[in-house]
Amino acid sequence: MRDKKRLDLVSFNSEVEKKISRNTKNFFRTSALVSSNRLLEFENRFNVKTNDSTDLLTLGIISWYLPEEDGFLLRLELEEKIGNNLDLDWIRFVLNSKAEMLIFLQETSLWHTRDFFGNILTDNNITRLAKLVKPMFKTKKPPRRLVRRRGYKDKGSLRDISTYHDFSIRTKELKELEQRRLTSSWTTDFLRGWFYGG
Repeated sequence: MRDKKRLDLVSFNSEVEKKISRNTKNFFRTSALVSSNRLLEFENRFNVKTNDSTDLLTLGIISWYLPEEDGFLLRLELEEKIGNNLDLDWIRFVLNSKAEMLIFLQETSLWHTRDFFGNILTDNNITRLAKLVKPMFKTKKPPRRLVRRRGYKDKGSLRDISTYHDFSIRTKELKELEQRRLTSSWTTDFLRGWFYGG
C-alpha cells in the first residue's frame, strides 16, 4: 500500500486481525449453525447477496478469520461469485491463502493504508456485510405432489371450430376475420362440389 510510514507484515497482520476480531462475533447472527437441530438442515453453503468488488474483497479477508469450516464455505461461495469475471480476477489473491492475502494487501498499490482501514475494512462495513451473508438451510416444506391432468386446465373455454361464433360484441377486425373464414369455407365447399360432381 502506498504509505510513507508503511507497516511491516507483522504489524499489518495484527492491525487487520484486531479490526476483524472486534466485529466477527456477530458476523453470523443466525447462530443456528451452533444448534444441533439446524445443523442437520444446513446445506453446507452460504448465500452471498452482493456482487460489489469491494464487498467481495472484504468478505474474502474476513473468511480467513472465521472458524475454519465457515471460512472455507464462504471462500467457495466467493469463488463461485467471481466465476470467469476477469475484472474481479485480482480477488483470487485474497482467496488463495492467508499469507498470500496479507502480502497482496501490503504490497498492492490499489489503495492507500488510510483508504483501506478507513473505507474498506471498517466496523460499519463488516457489520453491513454480516447481514448479506446467510447460511442456506433445507426447506421444511413437504414436496408438492404432482397433479396429473388430461387436456387443458381451462375446461370448456375452447369451442368446436365448426360452430358459429358470435362476434357482435367484438371489434370490427374480428368480424372481418370471421367473414374471411366463412368465405374461405364457402369457396372450399363450392370447389369440392364442382370437382366431385356433388
